[in-house]
Amino acid sequence: MLTHGEGPYVVDVNGNRYLDANSGLWNMVAGFDHKGLAQAAKDQYDRFPGYHAFFGRMSDQTVMLSEKLVEVSPFSRGKVFYTNSGSEANAPWSRCCGSCTPR
Repeated sequence: MLTHGEGPYVVDVNGNRYLDANSGLWNMVAGFDHKGLAQAAKDQYDRFPGYHAFFGRMSDQTVMLSEKLVEVSPFSRGKVFYTNSGSEANAPWSRCCGSCTPR
C-alpha cells in the first residue's frame, strides 16, 4: 500500500521507494511533491477555486492561461477548450470531424 510520493517516486507503508514511470498515470509529470505547483494551486484555490466557462463567464486566470497556450502553440488564431478527461475532449472533436466529412 502506498502512503505518499517524493519527486518521481512513490513510497509504500514500509518505506520502500518505487520509481513511478507512469507519472501517477500521467497527471503528476512534475513529481509528487513539487512545492511551487502546490503553492500556486493553493494560492489560486484561496483566491477563486474556479467557475464554469458557460456563457463566457470564466476567471481572469483561465483567460490568461488560454492566451498563453495559444501564444506558445503554432495556431495563432487558436481556441482553448477545457475538459476534465480525454473522453470529454474527444467527444466534441469527433462531432466536429463528423460534421465536416461526407457521409
